[in-house]
Amino acid sequence: MNKEIWWNFTTRFKFLRPSAKYWNELQEKKTRYLHKTHQSLSDELQKSSSKPRFVMGHYLLPHSPFIFDSAGNSRIWDTHPQWMTDSLYFDQVKYANTLIKDLVTKATAKSDRPKVFILMGDHGLRDFHLKLKDRIREKEMMNLMAIYYENREYSSLYDSISPVNIFRTLLNDQFKTKLPILKDSTVFLQ
Repeated sequence: MNKEIWWNFTTRFKFLRPSAKYWNELQEKKTRYLHKTHQSLSDELQKSSSKPRFVMGHYLLPHSPFIFDSAGNSRIWDTHPQWMTDSLYFDQVKYANTLIKDLVTKATAKSDRPKVFILMGDHGLRDFHLKLKDRIREKEMMNLMAIYYENREYSSLYDSISPVNIFRTLLNDQFKTKLPILKDSTVFLQ
């Protein structure tokens, strides 16, 4: 409840916001989690195996609150963290890019087995400081998606592909399944 729903209330109602101490403790926890996740994912991407493997990692970057600067240093908040400012968002994007570059380098390194690497965001920039009716839906639904096939055969991919069809296309291309391609779509829950 706290992780998935409560933040909606604390971002909208100032009197419900936790203390700066709470935010800084949370930030330390998120920083440790991010570094542990990145290291574990990096280690997994460098392992060799005779069997197919599926490796997945999840980063909450460049997600708000924007707790990292462009070099990956933690920000210290003496009040509630700022949720939506372009400069804080872009600083965190720059830091996320350094992590992504590291993962891509490791994922695309030569190995004994062919590799597939998918980098996908779950949503675009969300303007929580705006009223729902004033948000730009297309901006919130734009998400990063990059795909690497070691054989570089990308003919079945297309510019408007959405997360709905990424794994269907991958399975069809790489494992010769015949899954139907669905209508690319997004759903915005209000």
